[in-house]
Amino acid sequence: MNHYPNQTKDALRFRFHPDKANHWIEVFIAESAKILDMPDMPTSKQLTNIIDTLHRSFHEASMMTARAPNPTGSPNPWFTKEVRVAIKRMRKSKAKFRAKKGDRTDAYCIMVSTRQKLRRTITKAKRDWAYHFASTVETNKVWSSTAGTKE
Repeated sequence: MNHYPNQTKDALRFRFHPDKANHWIEVFIAESAKILDMPDMPTSKQLTNIIDTLHRSFHEASMMTARAPNPTGSPNPWFTKEVRVAIKRMRKSKAKFRAKKGDRTDAYCIMVSTRQKLRRTITKAKRDWAYHFASTVETNKVWSSTAGTKE
């Protein structure tokens, strides 16, 4: 799903905005100007160099004009350091369980307890975030769309 309806994506995940098309062309022309002395019948080596220069020009023009903006904010404000640590521990215990040969009962018990701790950690992080968010909402703006934002 493209969240930017007026932009198109290429395979390298560049976002090309229609308003910046002319700037991309200018940058591409400046970058590809290095091929001015192109012979009429280039050898295979010269042709390879020309193609490489064109590819570099495409890439440089795209890097300079069509970069995607860096994401701002956190998609999950409750995703804290404690949650990251708990996920890491869960992945390690799961890997140990899978790698263990023979009797895996102990490893399974450890994995289950780690999974339960992860679940509790995520629940606590979400609850703490919700309480914090609720404390920032002004009582007269509970039902408005700007609840929780500072004006």
